[in-house]
Amino acid sequence: MSSPGIRSAPALTSPDTVNTNPFPGLRPFHEDEEHLFFGRERQVDSMVDKLAKSHFLAVVGTSGSGKSSLVNCGLVPALHRGLMTRVGPVWRIAYLRPGRDPLRALTRALPSEEVLYSGYQGAIPLDEIVDTHLRMSKRGLIEIFRKARLPEQVNLLIVVDQFEELFRYRSVGAANAQNGYGASQDAIVFVNLLLEVPAQPAYPLYVVLTMRSDFLGDCSQFEGLPEAINDGQFLVPRLTREERRAAIAGPVGTADGEINPVLLTRLVNDVGDNPDQLSILQHALNRTWAWWENQEHAEGQISLPHYEAIGTMSQALDRHAEKAYGELAGERAQKICEKIFKALTDKGTDARGIRRPTALRTLCAIAGASQAEVTAVINVFRKPSRSFLMPPIKEALEPDTVIDISHESLMRVWERLKSWSDQEARSARMYRRLAETAALHKAGNAGLWGDPDLQLALDWQFQEQPNAAWADFYPGDFASAIDFLEKSKAERNREEAEFEFDGRWRKVALRFVVGLVMAFAVITKELVNVESVTNAVLNLFRLSSSSLAHVVVDFLVYTVCCIPYLLVYLGVATYGKKLFRSAAFPRILAGVTERHAKPKEEPRLVQALAPETTVNYAGFGWRLLAYLIDGIIFWATMIPFVAVGAEVGHDLLSVFMLAGYAVNCLYEARMTSSRWQATPGKRLTRITVTDVSGRRLSFRRAFARQIAKLLSYYSVVGIFLPLLTRKKQSIHDLVTRTVVVRSRKLGS
Repeated sequence: MSSPGIRSAPALTSPDTVNTNPFPGLRPFHEDEEHLFFGRERQVDSMVDKLAKSHFLAVVGTSGSGKSSLVNCGLVPALHRGLMTRVGPVWRIAYLRPGRDPLRALTRALPSEEVLYSGYQGAIPLDEIVDTHLRMSKRGLIEIFRKARLPEQVNLLIVVDQFEELFRYRSVGAANAQNGYGASQDAIVFVNLLLEVPAQPAYPLYVVLTMRSDFLGDCSQFEGLPEAINDGQFLVPRLTREERRAAIAGPVGTADGEINPVLLTRLVNDVGDNPDQLSILQHALNRTWAWWENQEHAEGQISLPHYEAIGTMSQALDRHAEKAYGELAGERAQKICEKIFKALTDKGTDARGIRRPTALRTLCAIAGASQAEVTAVINVFRKPSRSFLMPPIKEALEPDTVIDISHESLMRVWERLKSWSDQEARSARMYRRLAETAALHKAGNAGLWGDPDLQLALDWQFQEQPNAAWADFYPGDFASAIDFLEKSKAERNREEAEFEFDGRWRKVALRFVVGLVMAFAVITKELVNVESVTNAVLNLFRLSSSSLAHVVVDFLVYTVCCIPYLLVYLGVATYGKKLFRSAAFPRILAGVTERHAKPKEEPRLVQALAPETTVNYAGFGWRLLAYLIDGIIFWATMIPFVAVGAEVGHDLLSVFMLAGYAVNCLYEARMTSSRWQATPGKRLTRITVTDVSGRRLSFRRAFARQIAKLLSYYSVVGIFLPLLTRKKQSIHDLVTRTVVVRSRKLGS
């Protein structure tokens, strides 16, 4: 046996509302839906009293507290019923939202039919007349009302809904700022016009505004506004438990429905402390009613299974929005949808997360789509059963029609939109940073970007496809920002191409040097008799034919033989590189540009590929000079060993020379591992030896480096290898993982 249902008074039921959905969903209640509005009756008297006293009423509350619905279905009907007894029941009401241009919104609202004028047929358009008077002085609103010559006992109420839009769009008018808070001149004029109404209580003119409470502090931007709000503020209270029950059960009974008490209690409990309590509750009730109507054909009670079927308050809105998203035809429509909702939500300029009403033509430009494509997507989300986007479906969309999200709760509950909003905020931060750096670069105060910043910006550009219409939401010069990004990309590609070219050239030069060394060995062996030349030199200068003299002269002869080959190498290194560059570099640059034309699917941090520039590696010339200086010390230590070996016997000479070389190795290893990190020759040329991480060598490692020098000396190639390697390393440096660094001053 089912539980008895709960109904509201049947006297409020009308034939037009029987079995029609009595819950508006996310949108506010309209004035003609007063019969569906329950739970706030006790608050209307207080609002009317405040409005009558000050002619200015500020309805303030949290997002989702029902401010707009309270004005539309509570205050306005009460005024029409004559609850403000001293002025009568005849009211004309102008509704507006400030948006980006509050003066224009006011100019459009006042000349509307049945507001200030009816059946106007003058030659000058009404909006021009109204705009002129509004801009003349702060009494412009009073003067327009006075010149409209309305019948006696007619009152004018100006309802400014979503008053916080005045602060949300202050950045748009920042260039035209007139006070220290960034408020635009039009915003200041608009506020002054409203504040003049309570200052002239003799006229039957009244102002009501609705505003989110978290924007109260922003009111201090305008002189006189905080005082006016203090005098006429009505802070919307939270609904009591009984008021919540009435807000749920009342519309159900009015629409000739019946709700199970278990479900009613569950709904009252589920509202809890949710900041979007009323809007999410109304949406869940709208979905539950629709489910009951479709599944049960509007028969029987609305019960807990119907409520759970739509996901309850916690998931109903997310599921409903996802269902709408799933109805979009194809990937392009879904991408247009993403662009639209990113444009309509703003976390980039306000971390609180706010709506950003945008004209249809602007949405088309941002999405890169035709008006028909954008309209088709918007219509999916503004069906009567959803009302996620405004204006309602019955209103045709024109290029200047302003599109808006019906309520902030959609931004906080729809998971996909939350993700899009976060992406939009990150995209806005990237663009602002890019635009700021571009402006600094243009002024000569910043350089071009390199990786990883550049690659992150390029990935952002590829994924988000920003355009000038989107960039207008944020400060900065879009053209300059994109030009800066392109210049940075071109410079990065050029540097990377240079690095790749140097690598290719080193390979070519290395092959040439190896061939040159082999040619030197063959030609020297075939054409030059080193022993004969050495004897001739000894005889010419009448030197003794000792082993030491032979060694020294042999070394000098080989050095002289190397000079032609060294000249050939220098010529090829200079002119050959230019020829190779002219042929290879354009192709390398084209390849690098193509490689970076499209980023990978996942954004990545790309490490800079350019060669290291913070370390000054010692070149071949400085190392040769240090070698010659150390050579004096080397031969000074070798002479005693050679002399003793020559006296003892020719057979033992090599043993004594090896002993002398070992002593020299120990000596150089000790010097290299000392705090100097250098031999005297290197010290004089400001050269130090470190490992590849820049640390001092241990004695063992320094001694191993000395032994490994034999590979460089006997291969001959190792002597010239610093000319070819990026870190200017010889074979013994590569083997022991060391580098030779030259500092700018001695001891640094």
